[in-house]
Amino acid sequence: MKSMKIGSWHDSPDNRELLEFKSSIYSSIDEYNLDLDRMRRDESYVRIKGKLCTRSPYETEQIKIDKINAARRLDAHIENGGTALDFEPLF
Repeated sequence: MKSMKIGSWHDSPDNRELLEFKSSIYSSIDEYNLDLDRMRRDESYVRIKGKLCTRSPYETEQIKIDKINAARRLDAHIENGGTALDFEPLF
């Protein structure tokens, strides 16, 4: 299992602490974040220049496949004792 330190700011940059991210599935926190992003994508619509446009059937199918694979990796990450991060909005 790989372990890496990541920075976190809670109230201000002066109050910085390093958090440990462990994973046997992901080689970086960026890969983990990409899978979280894949999970929240809308498979039916895409926003182009502020307008909601319907995706093509091919795009919809690809996004569904990506979401299934991302969900499997995220589940395996947690089952293997990986770090689960909980992000809160800044506002």
